[in-house]
Amino acid sequence: MSHDFRWHVLSVVPHSTARVCERAAELGATTYCPMLRTIDGSRNGRKAPTEVSKPLFGGYVFVSLPTDKPRFDIFHRAFANSSQHDGGGIDGCLGLLGASEGPAAVSDAVIQDLRDREARGEFDLTGCSDDGKFIVPKWCRRREAVVFTKGPFATYWGTVAKVKNSAIARVSMIILGQEHEIDAPIAWLAWRGRGV
Repeated sequence: MSHDFRWHVLSVVPHSTARVCERAAELGATTYCPMLRTIDGSRNGRKAPTEVSKPLFGGYVFVSLPTDKPRFDIFHRAFANSSQHDGGGIDGCLGLLGASEGPAAVSDAVIQDLRDREARGEFDLTGCSDDGKFIVPKWCRRREAVVFTKGPFATYWGTVAKVKNSAIARVSMIILGQEHEIDAPIAWLAWRGRGV
């Protein structure tokens, strides 16, 4: 008999994400933790910069459970720490997020969007600007198509004209039929593929 599944958000103790995901898999639960790739260290500091991977949402993991008789209890902090359980709980869990009616569900569309964005490299912040001066997301390069996700131009499209520094990109876009270049925080932009 097949069951429908729903995604939920699980709060975990810092630095226990891998252990929680491994234990959840042993108990038959599917987890997803989008990963961020970034540079640790400074070019001008004492240690050489190195690439590191870490959870995109530190302290949180998505977990998929059946809608029919889901085992919410194994993710409850008190259950995992109880001396009465038979090892069925998961240490490192702080509980599922939600209201008093029970854990809140996350739509499959949200999870798929995160998976797609991770696969496209949107969470990979180990790239360099075209001139090699600044560390930026790998997708933030000249002629890459972007869409504004925040700010006064939210939902507008454009192409990266220049990376000004690690936080700001100049975006070329059409406004009222004319081309304009706007300096925007890179954090307001999302990659949408190669432009023209």
